[in-house]
Amino acid sequence: MRICVLVFSMIALSAACPVIPFCVYTDSSAPCTTPAGGPNCLCQAGFEMVNGLCQACQVGFFKSGLGLACSPLSTPTCGANQYLVRGTRFADTVCLGCMDSPGSFSYLIGSGSSECAWQCEAGFNKNQL
Repeated sequence: MRICVLVFSMIALSAACPVIPFCVYTDSSAPCTTPAGGPNCLCQAGFEMVNGLCQACQVGFFKSGLGLACSPLSTPTCGANQYLVRGTRFADTVCLGCMDSPGSFSYLIGSGSSECAWQCEAGFNKNQL
């Protein structure tokens, strides 16, 4: 019987299967290795299986859950009143809506912007806010 425990260092421990950092054995009834001889476990978010080991996703790639391979980060075009949040090895790139801005303003953002810049509308200046 296999017992897996996830510890703070994010390492799956198993009594019967080899310890592979950042890899989780998800089926206690399955053999420790695949028919091809590789480990029968899934890499945690931000890691992918490379030569039988879980390695960090390369720059420009991500993985948000258990699995084998990382995916390329997307390159969305943000619309009006949105800003770009660059992806990490744990999450894809996304566009988020701008919020918490002063009154009588308009946003000054375009594709690829990483913040919600704004300007005062005609007849207003920042000293009046």
